[in-house]
Parts: sequence; C-alpha cells; structure tokens
Amino acid sequence: MKKSLIGILLAALLLSLALVSSAFAEEITATASTSSEPDWAPQYGIDGNPDTFWCAVDGAFPQWYTVDLGAEYDISAVEATLYDVDTPWKYMIEGSTDNENWTMLADKTTDGVTAQYTKENVSGKYRYIKITVTYVDNGHWAAFTEVNVIKADSAATNPDTGDSFNMFLMIGLAVVSGAALLFARKAAKAVK
Repeated sequence: MKKSLIGILLAALLLSLALVSSAFAEEITATASTSSEPDWAPQYGIDGNPDTFWCAVDGAFPQWYTVDLGAEYDISAVEATLYDVDTPWKYMIEGSTDNENWTMLADKTTDGVTAQYTKENVSGKYRYIKITVTYVDNGHWAAFTEVNVIKADSAATNPDTGDSFNMFLMIGLAVVSGAALLFARKAAKAVK
C-alpha cells in the first residue's frame, strides 16, 4: 500500500513537472530588420515594460519587427505602442505560419495613425506577426515600446505574460505534488 501511494504521488509529481516544462517550451521572441542594440534590442518591444523599447538603427524605411509566438495561435488583435507620436506612422501588419509566406492583416500604409497606442483587429492562425513600418515623418526612426499579440481565446494582451495564469497553476501543481511526496515518505518512515 505504502509503495503504491508513493508511486502514485511520484507519477503526479513527474506529470506536473512535464506540464511546467511544456509551458516554458514556447518562448516568445522578437527580431527586427535593424536594431540599436544592446540598449534598444527587439526583445525590449515585447518585455511588458513601458520604459524599454525597440528602435531601428536609423531613419531608413521600411523597417520590420517580427514577433515569434513559438507556436501557431488563433489571433484576434495586434496592439502596438509607438515611441514617437507627433507624426503619422505608416505601417502594415502581416501574419505567417512559417516566417516566409505572409498574409496581410492590416494596412495603414496610406493614411497611417497618429495615436501613440494602436490596436488592429485581425483574425487567423499564425505563429509570426510582422509589423513593417513604411514611413515616419519628422526624422523619427521606427520604434515600439510594446507590441502585444492577442490570442482569440484569451483576454491576455502581452505574449510574454498571456499564459502566466496557466504557468503558475502548473507550478502550483508541481509544488503540491512535491509536498505530498515528501509527506508520504515521512509517513512511510514513521510506519516502519
């Protein structure tokens, strides 16, 4: 009986650890056509910190910025917080499953936007989301403080933190399973 209880608890612990490890398997990354690294690297545009940002290396256009979600997801919107807002930004948003063949999701290359925050409602299943900035006036460079991809089945807005509840739930399961295993071991020793 004691050995079977320990075996069940050990299996639960291993399952919980496998779930936690799968939650970390899909790391969100970002790349760009150019970058003023290390201070304004592409990863700073998806880090959830409004005080950091990605910035192109110069004012040449077009400049692209791509978010790799790590797996394909149904997408409902793309949000971007632009660095400079005193001039129209012209851009397009595309989605891809392979980072080679792109589908147009939103086209603002004619009228552009002048707000610092922009949200484009989109749809489709994609792994990669690319924003290509085609023009910014007044000598500004392409730069984002945050780019957020919203999954169709989620209220989360930042790809870095969107699955944090699920991740913490899995970590909690692993901790509970580990505690149960330790308790079972102590109980087994006490019975001997």
